[in-house]
Amino acid sequence: MASGLAGTVVVLAVWQLLGSVVVGRDSGLPGPVQVTRQFGSDGLSLYANSARSTLGAAAQGWLWGNLLAVAAAMLALVIPPVERVLLQIGVVSYCLPIVAIGPVFAIVFSSGTSRIVLAGMAVFFTTLINLATGLRGVDRTWLAVVSASGGGRVATLLKVRLRAGLPSLFLGLQIAAPAALLGAIIGEYIGADDGLGVLMINSQQGFNVERTWATAVTATVVAGVLYWLIGFAGRRLLPWAGELNVRDVQASTASTSGQPRGLAARAASSVGTTVASFVAVLAIWWLFLAVFGVSSFIGKTPPQVWEYLTGKNAPIGDILGQAGTTAKDALIGLAGGAGVAVVVAVAFYLWPVVERSLIGVALAMRSIPLVAMTPVIVLIFGRGLLGVTVIAGTVTFFPTLVNVGDALATSSRDATAVLRALGASRWQTLRKVQAPTALPALFVSLRTAAPLAITGALLAEWLATGQGLGYGTVQALVQSDYLTLWSEVVVVTCLSALLYIGIGLLEKAVMLRFSGQPTAAAASEPARAAAVSTLVGATGGAGA
Repeated sequence: MASGLAGTVVVLAVWQLLGSVVVGRDSGLPGPVQVTRQFGSDGLSLYANSARSTLGAAAQGWLWGNLLAVAAAMLALVIPPVERVLLQIGVVSYCLPIVAIGPVFAIVFSSGTSRIVLAGMAVFFTTLINLATGLRGVDRTWLAVVSASGGGRVATLLKVRLRAGLPSLFLGLQIAAPAALLGAIIGEYIGADDGLGVLMINSQQGFNVERTWATAVTATVVAGVLYWLIGFAGRRLLPWAGELNVRDVQASTASTSGQPRGLAARAASSVGTTVASFVAVLAIWWLFLAVFGVSSFIGKTPPQVWEYLTGKNAPIGDILGQAGTTAKDALIGLAGGAGVAVVVAVAFYLWPVVERSLIGVALAMRSIPLVAMTPVIVLIFGRGLLGVTVIAGTVTFFPTLVNVGDALATSSRDATAVLRALGASRWQTLRKVQAPTALPALFVSLRTAAPLAITGALLAEWLATGQGLGYGTVQALVQSDYLTLWSEVVVVTCLSALLYIGIGLLEKAVMLRFSGQPTAAAASEPARAAAVSTLVGATGGAGA
């Protein structure tokens, strides 16, 4: 605890030194002293009232999004044929950046409702995957007892699986809290009368750097408190549960994948699931337009979007050009954030005193909503490639740091002990044992962060560069060009999904080269999904 407190003091001191001496007061980086003075000058009521409005919308979205996720997870367990379709729909919702869909909701719903819907979307995937995995992580002996007593799937769910799934559920709820806050703030950026997002916009437009930072700090504190409170409640209510992590999830679900099937059977199953998921997504799209009575001027159907993108005078070249810019921004940020995270994780492993001093600060920062930090990053690093890289890289850094650091610390203890008995140094042990075994964790982190990096790139383009799909969607909204808006949302969702899938394929290829077989995370769908959702927790609201 003392080393963690010392690390926090060092970080604050370095922050103050950079803001006051190194980069200067006019750099857009006020120190903690200046930010504290701004709090005193404005009065805490200004920030408390804004936070109350944002928190109200986030709480409603958190509640409805989690209820829907719980219902979907239980349905998937009771009716197994729909499980993979529901999970793929969940992945699509995860790959659909709320920054891109936000303008659509802004014109369909009122400003208050759009904030709630975006908050709900931000939490659905993590809770769905965590709970679906937890419900399957059950001792087979208990399942056999219920089955022998004449119980069916519903009885098994109510008597055994729900209790086993509670730790995973609380983990999902904890992860969802900062994500819901992020969704609400993005809704306020697009259009609202009050809230932290509105306060931040006004601060930026008034060139009040200190207030911008104070608002970002407020959002961070609120997200961190919510994250801690739900974690505390989980530990109090479930003292028997212990702490769930990626390794526990993989171990508990490894036996649920069923018997190996032939290549043809696996291919047919994958094609069937993909087709069913595609049809389900299109049906949800049509239902959304019909249920909410969206006018044909605003709401566009799948055939209209397809015709727009493939017709004779289709602006597909312009849209693909914007998509290329967004992909470049996201990939640079993804690679940069992951590279820095690996270096830091290695430093933590080689010098434990550094980890003890700084890991608390690093983990606390994972709850920072990215939309709150984007204006701050722009003030410091500018509106060019460096600023975009920092924004997109931030969401990659934290999940990679946590997961790779965890993998380095918990790799094969037997192999590590043998090398140390032979006199190997920590560096030699790292190179020969820890680094190879940490590769799966690195790929899981990259796959998790890929859609988040797209979100970071969209935010940067929207708020800073004026390029790419992030800026294009906002311009389409301003110009009431709704067909372009819907088309760009579809393109950015496909881009995010392709990046997610591409990293998964790269993982399989690399692991086949190293070990001759895919990783357990790649082989087990529940384990892979749970690893994704657990790592989203490592970013907290930083990028969801």
